[in-house]
Amino acid sequence: MAKVDSTEDEILKGSSLKFRKSAKGVLEVITPDSDDDDDVDIEDDLDPGEKNQRCVGAYASRKRAEMIAEQFAKGERQIPKTGRKSGKKTSKHQLSGFDRKLSFIETKENKENVEKDDSYIYYSTVGFRKPFCWSEYLEITNTKAVSLNTFLKEYAEQDCFPKNEFRQTMKLECVDPKHQSIICVVSIVEIQGARMRLHFDGWSECYDFWINSDSYFLHPCGWCQKNGQKLTPPRGMDSETFCWKDYLLLTGSEAAPESCFRKLPSPTHGFQINMKLEAIDRKNPDLVCVASVNNVIAEHFLVHFDEWDDSYDYWCRDDSPYIHSVGWCEKNGVTLIPPTDEMINKFKWDDYLEQTKTIAAPSELFKLRKEPVFEVGQKLEVVDPRNPTLIRVATVSECEEYRIKIHFDGWSSIYDYWFDTDSADLHPINWCKNTGHILEPPRSGYESDILCKTIGCRGIGHIKGAKYTTHHTSFGCPYTIQNLNKSASPVIDRLAPNASIEESSILNRIHSKKLATPCLNDTPLSQASSLSKTPTFNQTSDINHTHDTSYSSTFSIKPHTKPISSTHIPAGHPHILTNQCRSSALTWSQEDVAHFLNKLGFQDLVKPFKENEIDGQALLLLSQADMVRHLKLKLGPALKIYSEISKL
Repeated sequence: MAKVDSTEDEILKGSSLKFRKSAKGVLEVITPDSDDDDDVDIEDDLDPGEKNQRCVGAYASRKRAEMIAEQFAKGERQIPKTGRKSGKKTSKHQLSGFDRKLSFIETKENKENVEKDDSYIYYSTVGFRKPFCWSEYLEITNTKAVSLNTFLKEYAEQDCFPKNEFRQTMKLECVDPKHQSIICVVSIVEIQGARMRLHFDGWSECYDFWINSDSYFLHPCGWCQKNGQKLTPPRGMDSETFCWKDYLLLTGSEAAPESCFRKLPSPTHGFQINMKLEAIDRKNPDLVCVASVNNVIAEHFLVHFDEWDDSYDYWCRDDSPYIHSVGWCEKNGVTLIPPTDEMINKFKWDDYLEQTKTIAAPSELFKLRKEPVFEVGQKLEVVDPRNPTLIRVATVSECEEYRIKIHFDGWSSIYDYWFDTDSADLHPINWCKNTGHILEPPRSGYESDILCKTIGCRGIGHIKGAKYTTHHTSFGCPYTIQNLNKSASPVIDRLAPNASIEESSILNRIHSKKLATPCLNDTPLSQASSLSKTPTFNQTSDINHTHDTSYSSTFSIKPHTKPISSTHIPAGHPHILTNQCRSSALTWSQEDVAHFLNKLGFQDLVKPFKENEIDGQALLLLSQADMVRHLKLKLGPALKIYSEISKL
């Protein structure tokens, strides 16, 4: 054991680290920004419970410090050269988890924020390896959970902890969450607890989305036809001739049984199609616009902004805080946004109603919803909006009427996110446990095998959507600063004119490579099953970090068997990624990619590829647009390189 004098600072032999023993007997590492005048004894002011908790934390800290000191003395541990120039950089992969935590915490600009986070208090007390427990977490951090009654129910009989009776590969009808006026044919490709990943039949897996199994967006096959609603069939199929019975027979698929869905009641509100109102644009909450009721399904009705496209449409109830009666803006001194620019400063409701031959929704139809009682500091479980596969431990950091700001415990505040209080992505504590979903514990800083160089990221998810289950460079990481600051999603809107072109380029580049499908058999909740009755199509997606859901715009009657696995990689098991069947290009290092460019005569373009850490896997994912937009290549070289990549 390294000997350190108790009365004065000592430099550990064989290193530049300075240690001292505090008045409480704790061995401390002295950092340049330490404050020697802060030895104020506050323990006398603590009650016995708090004093005992501090003793536990102090003991754990002392034991860890002694362990590190002993390892340094024996030469078993190298000094991390953070913030200094040296001949060789220390890789995150070369540092132990505790070293990386130290380097993260001891950074001057991060230290204060990290030590304020509840996760730091928790892990300092229980250590890094103990399984997460909500009751213990709340007790140690002295915090409270959001009350069950605070969470808005979409319907009166909704269970706070729903069961999921759906199965993988089942087909159903579902509202498109990004175009809520459209109901589509979808298939279940993954299940986690009471959540499901749904796939639009005939479209790229990039557009897959997650939804709760008890969502009012879900309907059984044939529901649209029975209820006078329009169903959008799979791409490439005619809506006039589409028939569920024939389609299920053609694809060898199973319709989700009606018992999986809740029975919709008759509408209890008085809203009718074509009624006019004033509504808040939920994507731009500062705007109140002229709107219409475009559809009615049970307790919900569809709000559409006049002369706007349907990407702004949303379903709501009569007590929604986002809708108001005609004339509300004028009474409250709020600017009303008219349907067209030509109507600015000229719009009058009376004239507009007469011109459109419509009526205003009567004011008595609008109900007042009780404001939710979220409080700052309360805990809950929240779907990660940047990686919807995951649900994380979170804290309410700000409250604003019907919106709350969510902080993900253990993460920087730059990842904080605003949610509407009626969001289906907000859940009470123990929701994951009670529904069978995996909960991501607070970030501890102890990541033994980091797959991605972004601090805290374990390589799960991809900036280009649900199609890619993993990433291993900052290029595809949802948490890098460059991806956080993007003004628009890199995934082109499914209904945009150029969406099919983007999908085609992805298919041609990646799907044509027939490699092993990822199978995470060791993942606790992986729902490994086979699509023994699902259609095949011209091109298959088999690359090791993409989903292969066996769907496309071209259908075949020939059965096709392929496993579908959970996208979740449990904390502490980042090595569980893919089967080991690879093509030669997939194993390329960054230097191999540079050699590939040199052979093509593009020596001057090696630099941007190295700066973006493009190796073999990332190279195969590049599109022409990626090279022009992200790597800043000119169109000519991008076309040439893309052509050569397609031959690999």
